[in-house]
Amino acid sequence: MFVRGCDLKFFIAGTIGAKAGVIVDTNILFAANYSLDSYHEEAVEIFKILDSECIPRFANTNVRSEFIHLTRKIVIIQALLDLFHEIGTDLPQAVYNKLKSLKTRSGQKEKAEALFRIQDDEIKEIRQLLMAYRPSEKQDLWDWVS
Repeated sequence: MFVRGCDLKFFIAGTIGAKAGVIVDTNILFAANYSLDSYHEEAVEIFKILDSECIPRFANTNVRSEFIHLTRKIVIIQALLDLFHEIGTDLPQAVYNKLKSLKTRSGQKEKAEALFRIQDDEIKEIRQLLMAYRPSEKQDLWDWVS
């Protein structure tokens, strides 16, 4: 649950030591960075308040790692969709079908103004499909994506 901006301002004003800094978690970092996240506006508002009050933000190694992991998934989806748009029907049928499904689901989420995410298992499945197809002797399709 996100704190509303007015609640945060009230907390800062009434709490001794509040300006020493806050620890942020993965969810607020992610929401602030991706406009389709359902909490994007609230997260941005919180960071603006923290900036205006000159309050430092801190994150531990686990938060940073989780943030990178979530961001990696978004980047992989974009790379796969770019591959689909570039090569499309020249892809092997199984790869084409999987990427077409990915494109359809991504489009549905985008229409709903929601962030599209896939699970690690699906990334592994797609990776295996792409690794099975070698357009050149030295590279498979996964090499093209990654």
